Amino acid sequence: ELIQRISDGQDYVIQVLSGGNYLVGEPCVLAEQPCVQVTVDAVPNQVVFSEGDVIAAATVNPTLLTRDQLIDRLELLLAAAQFRARQAGVVRDTVQVSNDQEQRLDDFFEQLRAYEPIESGALSIQAIAASDIYTVGPLAIELAAIKDGTVIFSTAQRFLDD
Repeated sequence: ELIQRISDGQDYVIQVLSGGNYLVGEPCVLAEQPCVQVTVDAVPNQVVFSEGDVIAAATVNPTLLTRDQLIDRLELLLAAAQFRARQAGVVRDTVQVSNDQEQRLDDFFEQLRAYEPIESGALSIQAIAASDIYTVGPLAIELAAIKDGTVIFSTAQRFLDD
């Protein structure tokens, strides 16, 4: 049935899930009984988010938050992006911020901590698709701090160049 389903020439993501963990030596294994429950699913590997799509956003006012509170907000933003991606059909849970370049994320966080607005108000922190994101994943994002529709700073220089 699966072979017929995927024989149309499209790219598919195939998931094989076990209903439990089984060890050699368990009674059903020793008795050579069928005890391993497995399900198989195939879904087309297609674009779920296009490059530049905002996947999740959070509002923060860095001047009113402690370092730990800012960390919590960024973690919540990443969790929201991951949740939204899963709901939209991305099967891999991996999140890559700025192509896993930790220094860019550290720099972004330090810029966020040091941000002192000319006018009062909060920033919108957005998780943006770094490239087209397919069903197979991973969730590759860039972070951008936006004030009044303008990118103030980001993990990707290209957002500032636009």
